[in-house]
Amino acid sequence: DFDLRSRSSIGTVHYGLGLVGALAAMLEADEQLVVYAPPDIAALLPLHDRLRIEELPRSVGVKGRMLTEQVESVRRARRDRLSVLHLLKGMVPVAPAEGTAYVVTVHDDIPLQYLRGRFSSRRPLANNAYVSSQILWALWRADAVLTISEASAEALAVYCRRRPVSVGEGLTVPETPSVRLAEREPRVLVFASALPHKQTAELLAALDRSAVVAEAGWRIAVVGPTRPGGTGHLDLDDLGTPTSDELHRLVRYSRLVAFHSTYEGLGLPPLEAWALGTPALRPGLPSLDAALEGVPGRVAGLEGPRPDRALAGLRDLDERQVSHWRAG
Repeated sequence: DFDLRSRSSIGTVHYGLGLVGALAAMLEADEQLVVYAPPDIAALLPLHDRLRIEELPRSVGVKGRMLTEQVESVRRARRDRLSVLHLLKGMVPVAPAEGTAYVVTVHDDIPLQYLRGRFSSRRPLANNAYVSSQILWALWRADAVLTISEASAEALAVYCRRRPVSVGEGLTVPETPSVRLAEREPRVLVFASALPHKQTAELLAALDRSAVVAEAGWRIAVVGPTRPGGTGHLDLDDLGTPTSDELHRLVRYSRLVAFHSTYEGLGLPPLEAWALGTPALRPGLPSLDAALEGVPGRVAGLEGPRPDRALAGLRDLDERQVSHWRAG
């Protein structure tokens, strides 16, 4: 069900593309790499003399995804006599094919945290019970587990037979020159989410009452399908759901990106913002502390004066400092 038009898929798609490129370069003379992908994603795969690409229709809905994960993957493994089958979404069939080793990538344990009640939610998350049960089965059954940060490896290790391997996460941003601060739009860009652990409403409220934002004359802009509940009274710019290219342009031309969450396996938005040369406000979480060690913009919480101290530090960065932290 990977879809290049979906923000929830794009990171995993690019992770898979990077993995294919890395594996193709490591093949032994008697090995072949087979990739099963929808046509639009197959078109992005690198060419290699021992890479075989099989185009499959994109699965639709829960039933389609279950058939792909539980039935079609096993049929392909048996038919093609695969030595190893890697599943990008961390799912292992209930009855795996004999003779095939299973490797999964699990980005984080957030679905499991919701299932355990760590994050309060007034409504059940769609498919979370299925996703969580499949992740738990995959973590126990898989012959190897890959993940994207040491923080995720630590969290997932309690569910696994053997410790997951952290391989990092490749950034999906284009190679573009940084836009000078003076040429940027006076905008703080926020990635909206309805998930409780993201605390988007709390972040928007903190920005709305920020003296730094008010004095700088920055507009608060939100990207996402819907404005978070409880923010209808705030004066915000709703930018909808842009394409990946449009979003990269918005990030490059924004004065700041603001991101908050109480739990992350990695936290791509602030990493991608800095990679595009845009300063980012971000939470103090182990995964982001490791990836952005020493980089300005860390805030330990949204209460009191903490956000303004971090925002003032980002506001006062000059071109040389932004370039330095982007390169780092």
